[in-house]
Amino acid sequence: MEFCIRRGELWIVELPRAGARPDVAGAASGTSKVLEGAVRVLGCDWATDNLDAAEAARRRTGRVFDARHGPIWLQNLHIGENLLLPHTITGCEPVAETMRRMEAIGKEFGFDEIPKTRPSVTSHRVSQSAQCVRAFMRRQLDFLILEVPTRQADALVATVLRRKVAEVLDGGCGVLWITDRSEADGNVPRDLAKGAVFYGKSRWTGEEDVDED
Repeated sequence: MEFCIRRGELWIVELPRAGARPDVAGAASGTSKVLEGAVRVLGCDWATDNLDAAEAARRRTGRVFDARHGPIWLQNLHIGENLLLPHTITGCEPVAETMRRMEAIGKEFGFDEIPKTRPSVTSHRVSQSAQCVRAFMRRQLDFLILEVPTRQADALVATVLRRKVAEVLDGGCGVLWITDRSEADGNVPRDLAKGAVFYGKSRWTGEEDVDED
């Protein structure tokens, strides 16, 4: 696995829907090791950078997780509490300011009020929209990882997500969009992308194991 994401660049990685799937998100966030090749994000090499620098970079990273691959919320907290938790732990700003930002982003993604339901009783559609809110809540957002973010999501999510991605790209944020065939083709903003990488057979080109620049 080898790719480099620079500031203001969107890269799309297309994975097979089933079978062996490389942990692209883990490699891009430095939480899993790359056995062959190298992954660099905004000049950061997870394999060589020190732990403090890596942790600081992760605090400036937003992420939408693929819900098919494990829990994405703390089950003992409701959705709103989950959204606030990373920011209350760091204590970098007053909670009231974080809440205002959360509510403003929430309205963009269709929430009149942030959900106060436990994750176990929250629908996938609501959970996916809330994940998008969480991804954009960083006060300083340098890197964004989106794992199949529009899978089974409301149509509004795809529309707003495209606009928000364009906005953060203009602000110099690097974006990694990981997709597979569970996402509608039209939801993936290939026209905004610097390049694409796919594993297996691409649904767009029909080719196999090809890297595009």
